[in-house]
Amino acid sequence: MSQEHQPICTQETQKLIAKLRACPAVEKGLAQAEEQHQQRINEQVQLTEVPAPPFHEEERAKVFAQLLADAGIPDVHQDQIGNVIGRLKGIGNGPTLVIGAHIDTVFKEGTPIKVSQEGTKYFAPGISDDAAGLASLLQVVRSITQQGIKTVGDIVFVGTLGEEGNGDLRGLKLSLKSRTIMTECLPLTQLTFTEFSEEAWVANVTVLFLKV
Repeated sequence: MSQEHQPICTQETQKLIAKLRACPAVEKGLAQAEEQHQQRINEQVQLTEVPAPPFHEEERAKVFAQLLADAGIPDVHQDQIGNVIGRLKGIGNGPTLVIGAHIDTVFKEGTPIKVSQEGTKYFAPGISDDAAGLASLLQVVRSITQQGIKTVGDIVFVGTLGEEGNGDLRGLKLSLKSRTIMTECLPLTQLTFTEFSEEAWVANVTVLFLKV
């Protein structure tokens, strides 16, 4: 990627990244993500081919929940509307970081979703938005758990429902109201993300941010 297309990153954030990358386990986790690139692609394809039209995300949510558990999270559950939630416990009393990606797609029920491949490119409705986000989230979990990376606070991984269209971000809104998830959440002030609420900042791995 050329320099002019690099994401904007503040000096404060660059220093934080450098500090994190000085940790051998973090460097190994990043290397692992590159090594497991094809596994991430395979999971992205798998999730894409499970229907998740607006208000009918149940099947994909179940598949994602199992993949999240397989990636190394011991406690995965669904809330009252079906959001998939997995928590990695920290080793201290630090704030909680929430990372999310949405499960639903914008495409209506009955849309053909079989993935086709041309060389290194994959094509299907919803393979980017947001099967890519879900697969990336799974890779983050694997890199943390398999490299034994320990955090002071908890990290909560959330697959939300109802992001698209008339779903009106219902899954994200419920997550923001959940005291179980959002109590003492980490304000990601070093990152150039859009604020979701006064209580917490939430990083969406697909880099799509909407203020609610």
